Amino acid sequence: MIARESFSQVKKSLAAISYSHEGNLGIEDREAFSYSGKDHLRTHHLYVCPSDSKELQRHLAFRDYLRQHPERVSAYGAVKLKAAQLFPNDIDRYMEYKSSIIAEMYKELGEMSEKNAVCDITIIGGGPVGLFAAFYAGLRGMSVKIIESLSELGGQPAVLYPEKLIYDIPAFPAIPAGELVERLVEQLERFEDRVTICLKEEVLGFEKTGEHFTIETSKGEHLSKSIIIACGNGAFAPRTLGLEGEENYADNNLFYNVHKLDQFAGKDVVICGGGDSAVDWANHLEPIAKSVTLVHRRDAFRAHEHSVELLKQSKVNVLTPYIPLELKGDGEFAKSLLIQKVKSDETIELPLDALIVSFGFSTSNKNLKNWNIDYKRSSILVNSLLETSQAGVYAIGDAAEYDGKLALIATGFGEAPLAVNQAIKYIYPERDSRAVHSTSLVKED
Repeated sequence: MIARESFSQVKKSLAAISYSHEGNLGIEDREAFSYSGKDHLRTHHLYVCPSDSKELQRHLAFRDYLRQHPERVSAYGAVKLKAAQLFPNDIDRYMEYKSSIIAEMYKELGEMSEKNAVCDITIIGGGPVGLFAAFYAGLRGMSVKIIESLSELGGQPAVLYPEKLIYDIPAFPAIPAGELVERLVEQLERFEDRVTICLKEEVLGFEKTGEHFTIETSKGEHLSKSIIIACGNGAFAPRTLGLEGEENYADNNLFYNVHKLDQFAGKDVVICGGGDSAVDWANHLEPIAKSVTLVHRRDAFRAHEHSVELLKQSKVNVLTPYIPLELKGDGEFAKSLLIQKVKSDETIELPLDALIVSFGFSTSNKNLKNWNIDYKRSSILVNSLLETSQAGVYAIGDAAEYDGKLALIATGFGEAPLAVNQAIKYIYPERDSRAVHSTSLVKED
């Protein structure tokens, strides 16, 4: 690694000890050198790179990746040894043989680099308010990351009541909650080059370390210059079966909510639950699925009387009172569910193509105490600028609490640009952070 202006002198010095310059061999900013007349001593490659070379950074990142993953070192070494045995005198075929594992590692390295990059603003929560905050941050030129505990964006509106009409969104006399989320996601796609989305990841805590925050999640760590909390009343998660290995099948053929009924057409479907959603899904799926079995732990259902009456008249196989006992599968897709009759040793194994668990959802702010910010019950206390008690951290939407607060989606939409603007002031105090009309910020092709 040298300064660019020093290359001529370095080249002369290497020539003096029998290294000959071979050029960059097609890779910019990486000059290759080899022994002169000493092929029998060839034990290494020598490359000279300027200190600001992207190729150098790529090499160093690859080196660091191997240091952190000893199992990959062993696998890579075995491939290189095999390649050398197969093609001892054919460098092109040698390189081609090991290219696949190198590509795999660079893909993993790229994902790691993206995750570990320091972004400008991290938004905790991917509901409607969080999505609009991410859009506005992108509009202002910020790099953004959304961390969402669910397996999809949209929060409660998308999961619990996608068909429910919302009447207080400006310019929409009425809009289904699911469609509102779809439009917000579509709006965000304009800035897909600067927005990273992390799903099924719960924020456990965060702390300021130097110039940025280190955010600890259920999957690892993220780095951010500022944080906007838009997690509503807490991490929103489905109530699960509580069976071993269940997480392996989630979103493959085990579902906690249903968006499109046609994905179950012609399949053997098992549904667990006894509320409105479970009974409604059973009734709706009965005409299109190959078979529908509804399992409930009580004899009586909690669903609307009319829905229960429709269920009784249908061909749905109703099994009560039974509880889930064991989930069987290949580690990727569930194959059957073993259920046991309440207060009995009787069991039934139900073959399945798809399993729907409708035990409801829960919200929890159990991790709030680890966030080092002032809060009251499940809400975060903020001032008129949406600043929390910790500099660089803001809260919006239902997560935020202040005098006169209205818990409406429309309120959260108004709070999002203010929080983003304050975050920009915090990150870049020297910038002119006055709000600019969007027509001046967006240039259409």
